[in-house]
Amino acid sequence: MENIQQHDTQMTLEYLVYRKRELKKQISRQEAVIQASYKKMTSVFRMSVSPAAIVGGFTKGFAIFDGLMLGIRMIRKLRRLFRR
Repeated sequence: MENIQQHDTQMTLEYLVYRKRELKKQISRQEAVIQASYKKMTSVFRMSVSPAAIVGGFTKGFAIFDGLMLGIRMIRKLRRLFRR
């Protein structure tokens, strides 16, 4: 990177336009690198949209719901048992 203090005496409009253009190029390159690394990191977590994946998700959700309902019933029965 160039030091702006070196150009204090020769600071012209053309230089500022050139510098702005170069900085925009650097920013766009950095954005491209960041986007590529983000896609690479999150590609592992993307869900496949196959029918088997949908059914598997439904099965897991139903199993969680069933376990929750069973737990609630057990807690109610234990409360009744200890109230007597």
